[in-house]
Amino acid sequence: MPQDMHAGLTDAFGHGITRHFLETYVDEMYVHDAQGQFVDVNLTACNNLGYTREEMLGMRVEQIPELDRTVLEQIWARQIPGSNTMSANQHRRKDGSYYQLDVHITCLEIHGEKYFMGLGRRAEERHSIEAQILQLNAQLENLLHERTLQWEASSRMLETFMEQTPDGVFIKDNEGRYQYVNPALLQRSDLRRSDVLGHTDTELFAPDLAQQYLQTDQKALATNRPIVYEEQLLIDNKTQFFNVMKTPYRDANGQVAGVLGMTRDITETRHTQDQLAHNYEMLCQAERIAKVGSWTLNLDTNTFTNSEMLAIMNGQGPEDPPLTPQSLSAMIPPEQHQLLSQAIQECLLHGTPYTIDVQHKRPGGGYFPGRIRGQAFRNALGRITMLHGTLQDLTDSVEAEERLQSLADNLPNGAIFRCEQTGAERLCLRYVSAGIIGLLGMSPQGLMSDQSRFAELFLQDDRIAFFDAMLQSLASKTPFIHVCRMVHTNGSWRWMRIRAMARQTHEAVYWEGILLDITAEHIAQQELQNAKEAAEAAERAKSEFLATMSHEIRTPMNTVIGMTQLLQQTPMSPKQRNYLDKVGLSANTLLKIINDILDFSKLEAEMLQIAPVSFQLDELLESVTSVTGLRAEQKGIEIVYNIAPSVPRCLLGDLQRLSQVLTNLVSNAIKFTDRGEIVISMHAQSTPSLHAENYSLHVSVRDTGIGIQAAHMPLLFQPFAQAEAHTSRRFGGTGLGLAICHKLVTLMGGSISVRSQPGQGSEFNFDVQLKAQASDKLPKSFSTPHCRVLVVDDNLMAREILSQMVQGFGLECATASSGPEALTMLETASQQNMPFELVLMDWQMPGMDGLQVAERIRQHQHLSSTPAMLMVTAY
Repeated sequence: MPQDMHAGLTDAFGHGITRHFLETYVDEMYVHDAQGQFVDVNLTACNNLGYTREEMLGMRVEQIPELDRTVLEQIWARQIPGSNTMSANQHRRKDGSYYQLDVHITCLEIHGEKYFMGLGRRAEERHSIEAQILQLNAQLENLLHERTLQWEASSRMLETFMEQTPDGVFIKDNEGRYQYVNPALLQRSDLRRSDVLGHTDTELFAPDLAQQYLQTDQKALATNRPIVYEEQLLIDNKTQFFNVMKTPYRDANGQVAGVLGMTRDITETRHTQDQLAHNYEMLCQAERIAKVGSWTLNLDTNTFTNSEMLAIMNGQGPEDPPLTPQSLSAMIPPEQHQLLSQAIQECLLHGTPYTIDVQHKRPGGGYFPGRIRGQAFRNALGRITMLHGTLQDLTDSVEAEERLQSLADNLPNGAIFRCEQTGAERLCLRYVSAGIIGLLGMSPQGLMSDQSRFAELFLQDDRIAFFDAMLQSLASKTPFIHVCRMVHTNGSWRWMRIRAMARQTHEAVYWEGILLDITAEHIAQQELQNAKEAAEAAERAKSEFLATMSHEIRTPMNTVIGMTQLLQQTPMSPKQRNYLDKVGLSANTLLKIINDILDFSKLEAEMLQIAPVSFQLDELLESVTSVTGLRAEQKGIEIVYNIAPSVPRCLLGDLQRLSQVLTNLVSNAIKFTDRGEIVISMHAQSTPSLHAENYSLHVSVRDTGIGIQAAHMPLLFQPFAQAEAHTSRRFGGTGLGLAICHKLVTLMGGSISVRSQPGQGSEFNFDVQLKAQASDKLPKSFSTPHCRVLVVDDNLMAREILSQMVQGFGLECATASSGPEALTMLETASQQNMPFELVLMDWQMPGMDGLQVAERIRQHQHLSSTPAMLMVTAY
């Protein structure tokens, strides 16, 4: 914009009464062009920011609120002439300090150019603007007679102020009809401006409220001067308070033309005042509860003020003369008053705070123990300008201390003490209760008068450890708890438990605590420890005996089993073979029992050690399947493995013991399940280390068997325990299997748990800590383009697990629950030119088994191509 146009705009805002109004207006005013260059500011903005008008006119907007130039340009580009917005800004003064204010920004169009005018109001300022409204009224009357561009600009600026001020503004004529209302006033109701203009209060509001407005209007017109009152309204079901100012305004001929009004929301101010009053009452209540009175002496004005509680403590009634320092001095004995005067003089001269305990007169006669505190306050120049002090009634504290003293003196087998340590000086005993006589045979007075005897109370072997423990407690700021031996005057020594807490001040460290004689407790504890060690030794001897005996029994039992197997290979009659089969079955059962007893005995005797070896995950699964698969097949139970991709295929751990735990759990599941399935799930979580990856392997064995009653589950992992008595008779077993599993899992750094519902099955979960070599890990997935896989299995769980595994490799997968359904899906896919390339099929399915389905697929004439087929079986 040309410089002369800037000058013309500045002239439009800078002459006559308008300029005077803008310069004296309490809010900050800024005008800048579309490039952010200030073209006009008022004196209030210059004073608040600390710049001269010339300095401000040479500055840009982003230098004041320190906003990003790009953000400002976006805001200016969005605004159109006549639009306005509000912003909460933080302005920086010339001296570098900041202050908060709310800025109302209006976009103007002058001479075809966009300008922005901002009115900023300090957020913390809460002062009246009634005089501004009166001045505004006078300027409005003068502006009516002016038709120049200067007054048009001023009128636009005044109208912007009226529209943007957060205070409500309205104008009524002599008949009470609204001639003007600003947006702030309309926001307090659901009315629009067109609903209000030309109407009276009677037409707009309830009768009582309209009558109140009419009376205040008439009062303002009758008195011919401004009136101010407070108004309370219910807006959105909330009570709000407003400060209302009404004044008559005149037309061009000087005649009263109506009423000009302004309302300011003072709800927040009222709430603040109420909160201050509440806080003051709470402070007075706290002083009454604590029995503390306070006072303040202003040295500049020599004004003495006191709290309500101080007046009560000194017997001052509502009609009595006010308290003075002289009247307070008469309430304590002369010798204590002299000490107090010296402390006050020291506080006045050097600012030294003071605390003095005195005997203070009671209003009804007698004295109470009191504590007087005082301190000085300095102004910004460091000069002492005020003294503040308190008087506390210590009657309750003294009585409580006396009761505590009585309790301490009668503490059984104990004593209370207080020690003090100043700088590098040794520990000094400052107080000990009378209980020390019964503990160590010495009187409190004797110990405190001869401090050297205090250290000699400790047995020489325990003395250094005692003082080292105190230093460690002080450094760590933790309670001091120590057990040591102390010497009685009769030469014997006692075991003592000492508990204390350090209280550190600028002058010294104070240890306050208690001594307890625990000699009898220590002796009993030692006897209990001896008994425990003897019991543990006996338990180990028993376990070692059982382990030895189990080994001795197992050796000939293996011979019996071996000879039986050799004899079964010779010719014999069916009856003889039946007898021999029973012998072999019984021998194997007995051998399993012996093995369980041997393993349990080794675990109890802590003779069994974990032996980590490197093994493949398939080895673990094959060892479990080889032992349990035949029995599951005989009972018609399907075993399903759900192995997550997160489980490494090569692990480092005790394969034998891990297989023993898993085999035991799966065997139990088969034993207690008559139909359904058994699902073995595994997933792993890894924690990287320097040389290998540490894994937490989580294993779950879930069956659909008979389940377990909740009352019996806590006994499952105890040795020789089974869920119910008839379980052992029906299913057999010694009750050692789960106990061995529990101990083996614990040895492998894990835990085992069970969840079960009677009639629905059980789920055993355990986790162990293993390792895996990074080089042994298999890729998590691979991609085969355009490969579709069909999973065929009558078992829902097996279908879901196989489907998840296939999808985990990035392949497209579909499922079928039977052979006929699979044939239909293959034919449909071939017709849609989307054939399946691979079929994963269960071997054993009802109706049409896997082999029959495979043969039908090979002979199918309507398939565009024969897919590859893979039989899946759990056996």
